[in-house]
Amino acid sequence: MEYFDDDEEYFVLAEKLIHPEYNYLNPPKYDFVLARLNGYSKFKPARIDVGRHALLDSKAEVTTLGWGKSTKGGAYATTLKMQEGQLNLMSNEDCRRSWWGGQISDEMICAYDDEVNTCVGDSGGPLVYYDEDDTDRENPTLVGVVSWGSGSCAYATVYANVAHEYKWILTNANAWSNGELCYNYRSSDDCDADDMCSWQEGECHSNESQIS
Repeated sequence: MEYFDDDEEYFVLAEKLIHPEYNYLNPPKYDFVLARLNGYSKFKPARIDVGRHALLDSKAEVTTLGWGKSTKGGAYATTLKMQEGQLNLMSNEDCRRSWWGGQISDEMICAYDDEVNTCVGDSGGPLVYYDEDDTDRENPTLVGVVSWGSGSCAYATVYANVAHEYKWILTNANAWSNGELCYNYRSSDDCDADDMCSWQEGECHSNESQIS
């Protein structure tokens, strides 16, 4: 692809890290991979969900993004523009009862809407949540990553549950970035357990930033 909009960036993959418990068991479990890029984005990163929201029980509205099929049973999206849509989270208990039975485990979450869904080609895309007071949608929290679903795209989609594995995500990302994601931690115990971070004045900071 030779054309990029002003809000698009191109990076080469420098390194990847697959979750140590990943297993493609149909359905896949622990469906996480971290990618280190060969540069820095000009955009502010999304926060990582560390479980501070009771999102599943509240059936919170979330936003999914991707370039996959845009209609059930249809062709892939015919535009290079990324598609997005809003749907609602559900508890894993509801997802098991209504959709996927015993295939749903704790490292997964589900989301569904009658009119909007992720589909073939969206795998690996983000599922983000915006606080109610974030009316400009400038501070997304990453709560899930598109993992698997039905071939017809008519059932609830299953996402890798970011809050379940946030310590693995942040510890490894901070090791790559000298603690740039330390600010995501919300407790002193989590913060101080990460070798790249330290808790100071009620917030988690990168140790690198404290070096004078």
